[in-house]
Amino acid sequence: MRAMLIDDHPVVVETMKALVMRTLRPTVLYVEETVEGAIRRARQEKKFDLVVLDLTLPGVDAIAKLRAAASDTSIVVLSAFDDPNTIHAALRAGAQCFIKKTLSLEAIEAALRLVVSGEIYVPSCARGYMPPLPLDCRSRAETCLLTGRQKEVLQKLAHGSANRAIARELNISTSTVKQHTRAIFHVLGVASRTAAVSEGIRRGLISFLD
Repeated sequence: MRAMLIDDHPVVVETMKALVMRTLRPTVLYVEETVEGAIRRARQEKKFDLVVLDLTLPGVDAIAKLRAAASDTSIVVLSAFDDPNTIHAALRAGAQCFIKKTLSLEAIEAALRLVVSGEIYVPSCARGYMPPLPLDCRSRAETCLLTGRQKEVLQKLAHGSANRAIARELNISTSTVKQHTRAIFHVLGVASRTAAVSEGIRRGLISFLD
């Protein structure tokens, strides 16, 4: 696993470094003080499994920039605030996990494990709440919760490919395919491959022609 922390506060950095190393045991862990530096790093290294970003450093707009630079990366947001509008703005921008800094270390560990397994972590205060969106933003808000890799897996599901075939074609393990599939089901609110494909087409995520 390759991970990166983006924060300019030494205490937060050291705490999160220790937590990520203990919880996820990444083979590589970079630290960047700025989003600009993180984007350069992402473009150089090409592949990151996890990025942890302090939201107070750059703001929500930075999430979309990171997502564009590292489409397959799971983005975890740290914040001192947990109001639902901020949380859902972060999710719409492409984050998979929103962690308030006041959470216990055990809770943060659990959230990190969840997002690395392909799930989305949302604080209980924001679950079931979504602020109204303009009509021209709704499709984008719905689709951004799937990573680039998850969309690829969903497209393979639309072709009827089995897990082993998907793993071979995407050069990933079958367990990773299963993790992505569970995450797709969770995000789309479905319980089967057929339903996931139908919902993916409805949202414009995939096409049978691809």
